[in-house]
Amino acid sequence: MNVFPIFNVVGLFLVAMLAPMPNPTSEPAPVAAPPTTSAAPTTESSTPTKARPTRRAAPTRAVVRPVHTSSLEASFASVRRAAGAPVGVAFVAGGGTKARVLGDDVGGDAYSTIKVPIAVTVQRKYGDDLPSDLRSDMSDAIVHSDNDAADELWADLGRGYHASAAVREVLRAGNDDTTVPDPLNGWGATDWTDADQAVFAANLACIRGAGPVLSLMRQTDDTQRWGVADLDGVAVKGGWSPGDDGGYVVRQLAVVKTPKGQTGIAMSTRARTMDAGTAVLDRVGAWLRTNLTRLPSGHC
Repeated sequence: MNVFPIFNVVGLFLVAMLAPMPNPTSEPAPVAAPPTTSAAPTTESSTPTKARPTRRAAPTRAVVRPVHTSSLEASFASVRRAAGAPVGVAFVAGGGTKARVLGDDVGGDAYSTIKVPIAVTVQRKYGDDLPSDLRSDMSDAIVHSDNDAADELWADLGRGYHASAAVREVLRAGNDDTTVPDPLNGWGATDWTDADQAVFAANLACIRGAGPVLSLMRQTDDTQRWGVADLDGVAVKGGWSPGDDGGYVVRQLAVVKTPKGQTGIAMSTRARTMDAGTAVLDRVGAWLRTNLTRLPSGHC
């Protein structure tokens, strides 16, 4: 009898018995992984939830900035309280186009301040060939604020709409894109806001033909020595007239030198009398002198 088949059967039986049995508890191991995997998204989603309030808080902190930049306005408030009359001032860095306006919007009629662009227009028309009589008229109109002399300059430009268009061109050269010289009621009736006037003053030094006029503005007589007229190297032109309410409107256009360049300035007030008005602008001038280094300045 061949015993090898029996031994083969027994051997296979023993091998099967001795082989390691599958461990039923080893399969659930992958099942335990999902809780760990699902926990990760929970942790990540909580991070944006905490970060969102921080991002929303940024605009709230930025709101505080205007409080710091309005320090000049807060300082000027004391001038307004002491003035006892409506008063406002505008200033622009040399070569700039955006005016900072503080106080009241007095503005209104330009009066004799408009003589500055009128004189520049005549100077540009003739250049070095400016006739001696017009040269004299220009000096009288700026230094002494002579109205008859200003009328002669206006007449030379053609009066009315012709003169208005010519002077408007000079205003635009000074980055005043709004003001239109009055062609019907006379040059003094031109509506010229403090803001637009300050922009023009800030750019006056770079207008062709303005050099001789600026020189005259540095020589104005005592009838215009108020506001910032006592500052070194300042060029000024005053304007004044009885207002519709019986009081006086007093104005000043100025180009002021600062440690960092130039600043165009316009100020105005409506007071009971001429003297009261110049006294108010003297207060403004003293305030500007104190804050000179804080004013915007530059070069055109």
